[in-house]
Amino acid sequence: QHRVHHPRMDLSGYVAGLVVSVQEIPKKDKLKHLSVNVGLAEPVAIVTNASNVGTRTVGCVVVIATVGALLRDGTKVAKGVVGGVPSHGMLCDAPMLGWVG
Repeated sequence: QHRVHHPRMDLSGYVAGLVVSVQEIPKKDKLKHLSVNVGLAEPVAIVTNASNVGTRTVGCVVVIATVGALLRDGTKVAKGVVGGVPSHGMLCDAPMLGWVG
């Protein structure tokens, strides 16, 4: 696994991953199911509603907050089912990581 670092934030539980596939979730407006290789035996399933995620995202390196990671607001990332699809983490953007703004 490739960990993510920030000089002023604890990013324990955040890893870099390679997007292997992106699929729209049928009948769930804007939700997408990502399969992300984070260095484990199997890719991790992530559900997102990020508008900038699509088929062109395949092959991109992204930051994933894994189950148990703390978000900036103190929320703990948990396994869940979103739109009927299991999700095992959260796709993060630069503002969520404190890298902009």
